[in-house]
Amino acid sequence: MRDSISRNFLQLAGRYAAEVLIIFTGITISFLFEQSREEQRQKEALLLLAQSLLSDVETERALLIKDLPVSAEWVERMDSLRVQRESNTVSPRQLSWLYAVLTGQEMFLFDPQSPTYSSSVSTSLYGQLPDTVRKKLYTVYEGRLRYLQLLYDQQQENITSFRNHSMVPSLTHVPLGDLDKMQPDLEAFARELQQPKYGNLLNQLIITEKLCYRQNEDAIEAMTEVAVSLKAYLKALK
Repeated sequence: MRDSISRNFLQLAGRYAAEVLIIFTGITISFLFEQSREEQRQKEALLLLAQSLLSDVETERALLIKDLPVSAEWVERMDSLRVQRESNTVSPRQLSWLYAVLTGQEMFLFDPQSPTYSSSVSTSLYGQLPDTVRKKLYTVYEGRLRYLQLLYDQQQENITSFRNHSMVPSLTHVPLGDLDKMQPDLEAFARELQQPKYGNLLNQLIITEKLCYRQNEDAIEAMTEVAVSLKAYLKALK
């Protein structure tokens, strides 16, 4: 009798243990499956983020590379103007160019913002990028490009302030209408150019533009490093 009860108990216990094991195994498999799916979703999100960051970096880098020779040309022309001004032999071509610069016809726009970086930098997903990538992105967007933006803004402010406070009041020939359809009096402008304030302005513009050029080079180099790091990270993700 006792043997029968013992056998029944063992059978029930074994059956119960088997059921518990099956349930536990099922829960474990379900958990691991869901965890795997979540890791895959996270990986895909990181992949998209890194690709978008790389696209922004390469786009901005291409614009900086395109702007580099323009900045070099500015320095060269300003230097040439300074020399010609000292000998009072400024060519009509140079006068026209400087006039266009000072009256806002030679505009330069610079927008260093990355939509992806700006919108993602404070998210938890961005925090999962490798430290090296995040540090390089910070150097580019919070350091190099921000300083370059300040330099461009300063250059524009130098020109605008001079035009509004020094050039316009003293030059009756400065047009107030459609700049593209009006021709300046270059002879009057050449005489005006001999005033000391123009020499100071040229020196100021040259100094700032040289800083822009060097910072542009540094930014391009930093963005190249970011692009290399992002490409390596994308390769590892895939």
